[in-house]
Amino acid sequence: TNSGYIPVNLKFTTGGWNLAGETRYIYDGMTVVQERDQNNVPLVTYTRGNDLNGSLQGAGGIGGLLARTDQTASTPSHAYYHADGNGNITAMVSFQQNLVAKYLYDPYGNILAKSGLLADANVYRFSSKEWHAASAFYYYWYRFFSPNLQRWPNRDPFGKLGFESIRSTAVPLWKRMFYPGDSFLEINRYKFVDNSPVDQMDYFGLTARPTNPNRNPDPNPDPNPSPCGDFTNKTCTDACKSIYGTNNKMLQACITVCKTVGGKSCRSLFAYCEHLMRHGAGNPAKACMTVYDELCLGE
Repeated sequence: TNSGYIPVNLKFTTGGWNLAGETRYIYDGMTVVQERDQNNVPLVTYTRGNDLNGSLQGAGGIGGLLARTDQTASTPSHAYYHADGNGNITAMVSFQQNLVAKYLYDPYGNILAKSGLLADANVYRFSSKEWHAASAFYYYWYRFFSPNLQRWPNRDPFGKLGFESIRSTAVPLWKRMFYPGDSFLEINRYKFVDNSPVDQMDYFGLTARPTNPNRNPDPNPDPNPSPCGDFTNKTCTDACKSIYGTNNKMLQACITVCKTVGGKSCRSLFAYCEHLMRHGAGNPAKACMTVYDELCLGE
């Protein structure tokens, strides 16, 4: 558990800005479990369970909020969260089962309607993320999201060396290890969940994920999937042909990667891709990362 504080209320007086209020946040990993005032007196405590990933923080806490405890009164009061299938908070009820907050959103998280005694006091709403009223942004940990603009106000940080060392392995390898410039694959680093917020979500402000990975299962699953992430030279070569088709230059680079690593594991392929990247190997590095995504991540 760690803690920090963020000033949330600055008031302008003659001569400059003065701090008028402060909220300190107590974290469990990357999820807030308590808010305190400037004197470290608890104000609100949050109870969390498994999120949409089936773990406490694997999906960034989306869908994992259970209860909000208001500790500003002598007797703490509890309210319980209800969320839809995408982890958006839609309602809160008191311990007496009275509705104390209700929210209706558009696909991008703009609030169409809200009601209830705690509708304003509760700040966890769309995607179970914290709403910052002064800026009209949702806080996704790595970035803030503007529902009004329907996009991220700042660029995706992939490719920045300090950031790449901590980025999730669930993000495609070419995004984590290669920084080719704005034109490569015409990536829009401000786009939110590929402009498909009903079918996709973003756990941390990094990359789009399907809201239901099993919604469109493979109609022809492999009856003999490779065990433990291993693959053969032929499997790797077939993947190259599927990816690059008649692009002979990239196809040959990809097949060369397969001959070097084929018959080994995804871990070996990953290590070889890192080796190519460190040595600035151009097309072989791109091909390696792309076939890794195809074979090992299913990207």
